[in-house]
Amino acid sequence: WNGTTARWELTEQGGATTVEFSHTDWPGETDCYKRCTDGWNHFAGDSLKVYCETGTGKPHDPNKKKEE
Repeated sequence: WNGTTARWELTEQGGATTVEFSHTDWPGETDCYKRCTDGWNHFAGDSLKVYCETGTGKPHDPNKKKEE
């Protein structure tokens, strides 16, 4: 991911916080792009949400087989 930009934006309105994330400046849809997209979807889209709601996230399990 050399040369790319990861950006987090947090905004608060009415007592709620919105988290927006972007990872830009990719040279194309490389293998690294695909792995990073899958990783961000897991960590930011799933694990972080569960962590905020329950206090326990979903760490990466390197032994878990990827769902097709």
